[in-house]
Amino acid sequence: MITSSADNRLQEQTALRAAATERPGSLWNNLGKVYLYVTSAIGSCGCIAAIGLIMLIVWGARQIDSVSDSFGPAETEEVLVAGEAESEDVILVVPISGEIVEGEGSSPWDSDSYAVADAIIEELDQAMEDEQVKAVILDVNSPGGGSYPSVRIYDKVTEFAAQKPVVAYFSQVAASGGYYVSLPAERIVAHPETLTGSIGVILSVSNIEGLADKIGLAETVFKSGEHKDIGNSLRAVSEEESAIFQSIVDESFAEFRSQVLEHRSGIQEADQAVVFDGRVFTGQQALQYGLVDQLGDFEDAVTQTKEIAGLSSARVIRYEQHGFWDTVFSGSTQLQVSVAGVDISARPAESRSYLLYLWEGAL
Repeated sequence: MITSSADNRLQEQTALRAAATERPGSLWNNLGKVYLYVTSAIGSCGCIAAIGLIMLIVWGARQIDSVSDSFGPAETEEVLVAGEAESEDVILVVPISGEIVEGEGSSPWDSDSYAVADAIIEELDQAMEDEQVKAVILDVNSPGGGSYPSVRIYDKVTEFAAQKPVVAYFSQVAASGGYYVSLPAERIVAHPETLTGSIGVILSVSNIEGLADKIGLAETVFKSGEHKDIGNSLRAVSEEESAIFQSIVDESFAEFRSQVLEHRSGIQEADQAVVFDGRVFTGQQALQYGLVDQLGDFEDAVTQTKEIAGLSSARVIRYEQHGFWDTVFSGSTQLQVSVAGVDISARPAESRSYLLYLWEGAL
């Protein structure tokens, strides 16, 4: 419980200063200093103090992530998903599950909620070099994510597809960036109940000017050019700035659209206005508009992959990695932090003022 009592705050700050003196230069020393600065700045505003403290804990945990580097690389385990265990030919299942983000995904904070671009690309690189791997199934359950990591995965899938067959399977959601990364696949199999589409780009800029006025927060900006602080959340976006942002979104969308039309030749010109307005489609609707090749389940995707790769039998596997954090947090799939019952750990902590191939309705 956080109190506004000046005596309690004074005692807490004195204790933290003592702890920082005993452990100079340590992580806890730095955390103590940051907390003192935060509590001194926000005074008796208890709600903001609670949120600030939780953010401080999250920040501290992210600093501790570097500890895992001392425990060596993660161990990779082969898990049989389907097919014949004794077969020498392998079909590798590469999951693309959750929001598509950058990074290495080395900590408990990078849970199954994220499809980490670096990890997916590394897995595809290994599959290209492995002579036993004859084909790949992209097991997609993603609403998309950042345009940059989505394009990186798309490029790697394109490179892989030039050497070995790729089939994409859409399960629950395969929207926006989740659809984009699947475009190079030779065949797309969608479950009838999947939600896909959401073809487009979104960029959001927050405006907390009203909140800042209420709490007396002001900012003085010194800038080298008229638009150097474009997107500043403490003021409204001007008409000229809106035009700048929209031009960036339009350019990115034009590339997205062109890639869809290049890979999905079955889309009729009369349907393009519907296909590209950003809406989501069921699997059945996606088939109708030429966005996918057939409806089916995962077993159908396996059958199609065997047929395309010319395999009579195959060992269908996926890789699981077990590293330092998997040992420490064994039995737990995600570390959650909530404020007033709202989960604040379910989405990346960084600013979202960047281009997204993302259906936000799925988050």
